[in-house]
Amino acid sequence: ELSSQKSMSVTLKSTVKILCTAENDNYHISWYQQKAGAGPQFLLRATDRADDLPSRFTYTDSGNQDYLNINGIEAEDEATYYCGCAFCGSAHTFGQGTTVASPPSVVLLSPSQSGSSGGEVSVVCVLQGFYPDSVTLSWAEDGRAVAGSEVQTGPSRRRADGTLSQSSVLKLSAGRWSSGHAFTCRVTHPALTSPLTKSTSAAQCS
Repeated sequence: ELSSQKSMSVTLKSTVKILCTAENDNYHISWYQQKAGAGPQFLLRATDRADDLPSRFTYTDSGNQDYLNINGIEAEDEATYYCGCAFCGSAHTFGQGTTVASPPSVVLLSPSQSGSSGGEVSVVCVLQGFYPDSVTLSWAEDGRAVAGSEVQTGPSRRRADGTLSQSSVLKLSAGRWSSGHAFTCRVTHPALTSPLTKSTSAAQCS
């Protein structure tokens, strides 16, 4: 049996070590990469590697613990990584797979920064630097969910460094904003261990 962690939060250009643990040190481990919409592709094992595999991918064998190392991870490495064993009894055995993910940074722009017109103001929540594209964004007013036509969330966009960005606008009347209620942007993502929240109110901006 092979075991590995389900997900791993990473930052671009960092060194990533993905661990695969076997029942004993007699296993012959291979590593595979599966990108969204594609099948698993062989990367490397102790004595072999894919012909076009970048040099940043290396392998470390420490007894029953095997590591896939990515030295300076790039956005193009966004994938799920599997360890596999071709000589483990009668069947080819795979670990559960480890998904590498980069968490978003969140910036909340209050109306004084994002502008207003015609008695309407906007609170803007901006997410940057994340992957994969599996982020969930929601709004609340004093802890109560806000949805519908007041919320305008755009599609995610690929940035020059390969990560993603996304923004959401909460439209409010000027009177509702000046009432002092707290408006919160809540973000969930596989790379976050708990939801990330940012809040603002007219009182904070006065």
